[in-house]
Amino acid sequence: MLNNKETIKKVIVLLIFAIAIIIRIIKWPLIMEEINCDEAMTAINAKAISETGCDMYGTSFPVYFEAWLVGGQSALLTYLMSTSIKIFGFSIMSIRLPLLIISIISIFIFDKLVKIIFEDNYKIRVIMLLILALNPWHIMQSSWALDCNLFPHFMLYAIYFLIKGVKQNKKYLYISIVLFGITLYTYGIALYATPVFLVISYLYLLKNKKIKISDAIISVLIFIIISCPVILMSVINLLGLPTVKIGNITIQKFEYFKRTEDMLLFSQDFPKTLIKNILTTIKLILINEDGLSWNAIHGVGTIYIGSIIFAIVALIQIIASKKQKNDSGISIITIWFITSIIIGMLINNVNINRLNIIWYPIIFLVGYGIYIILKKCKFNKLLLCTIVTIYFIYFAFFIEKFYSTDYNRCYTWSNGLIDTVRQAEKISNKEEIYIQDSIINNDRNRVFLIYETIKDYQKYNFINREILLELYQREEKEVFSEWLTKITNIRIINMNQIEENMKCIILYKKETDNLLKNYNAKEYEIYKIMHKKGE
Repeated sequence: MLNNKETIKKVIVLLIFAIAIIIRIIKWPLIMEEINCDEAMTAINAKAISETGCDMYGTSFPVYFEAWLVGGQSALLTYLMSTSIKIFGFSIMSIRLPLLIISIISIFIFDKLVKIIFEDNYKIRVIMLLILALNPWHIMQSSWALDCNLFPHFMLYAIYFLIKGVKQNKKYLYISIVLFGITLYTYGIALYATPVFLVISYLYLLKNKKIKISDAIISVLIFIIISCPVILMSVINLLGLPTVKIGNITIQKFEYFKRTEDMLLFSQDFPKTLIKNILTTIKLILINEDGLSWNAIHGVGTIYIGSIIFAIVALIQIIASKKQKNDSGISIITIWFITSIIIGMLINNVNINRLNIIWYPIIFLVGYGIYIILKKCKFNKLLLCTIVTIYFIYFAFFIEKFYSTDYNRCYTWSNGLIDTVRQAEKISNKEEIYIQDSIINNDRNRVFLIYETIKDYQKYNFINREILLELYQREEKEVFSEWLTKITNIRIINMNQIEENMKCIILYKKETDNLLKNYNAKEYEIYKIMHKKGE
């Protein structure tokens, strides 16, 4: 039987878990009511995979998706999303469900990681768990479906089993290496981030005799087997080799892929770009904002601005303490943090998403730093209450801003276009819908139109990649209009082409109604639907 003290401890931990989950599911999946162009593109491919086993271009089970042709998307979220769509149907709920579930699982794994590193130290466990439960980055990324945000979660899972394998049982070491291999399917940056982390970590573990050489060799072999398809995809595209098919799996050569431009190694001015990347990475760690409101609320940041001081305290303690240097768990977390900084220097135009593997180790260090300060002050009640009060005030400010921010008007979000088309389809009763041509002047709006109008991949032809290529090269709206006309009831027109027989027209809200006196108007965000009176 548990005594009262132990029971209270368990209840407190369970209460923190409950709070963390409740925060993430309140108003979900419509905290961000609109859809981002990246999650719309992932959803388009996920729907195609769920119905046909091919992506939107007709490529069967690709290990990496072409998406916009010039900028691809990692595969894992697409396949997880396709399973969700298969079970629950095509909706914003099924699109955002996989990342929510994985984010919640990560809270439990993070707690287990803390327990195994600090041998079930209750005080540090509660501090760490609270810091993660109330963390702005973790809450925000779990609210929508950005493919690259799977990377930090799977990195967390892999590192948990790595530490468990080192400290408890070698079999977990091999589970971890499987998960490390899977990270390469979560985000393109993982192709060099994960190997860098593994090389540093395994050298440390071998040097300190935490693992045997045979363990390292077996791990390398497992990693190669798991990651082989995506590594082969990178080699094919770097060397210009032809597409390879293994059964139904496609390891594809991308004709128009330009993601290498995001890497320092391919920069034209290497020294200048390196200095810029270093300064941007340092600024991002200290300020933890990137100007994108869906990544971080201004004045709050990813970890609450100012919290980095606690992480610095933790790093100083780790460096100064010989005991902690020799602790494999703390050392691996430190290597994770160092790897993240290295990756930040290798990535051009780094932002919160591109540096997303750094936030878990920083959250860990922040919690550890708070624990160190409280411990040195013998858990002074006034200091403890002060820190708790500051964080809860910060959290209240964040929640108020998070729930009130109008993400609908962010430039990479649909700004009401999807809902406008959806309502127009109802109003028109499946008759033709006419859309002002200036609405499709950017590729984001084209993705939103595809998202809303492609109902059945079994019925329609797959998207012709040459059409999209022409759109990128020459911005010919007519090319996209012709394709859209073939598979939907949507027609693209300019203002001079409006005729009396057009029953339902979508325009920008700012357009004059003088030419449309016989129409009723319904407004949706920056758009409006003009519907013929009496129809």
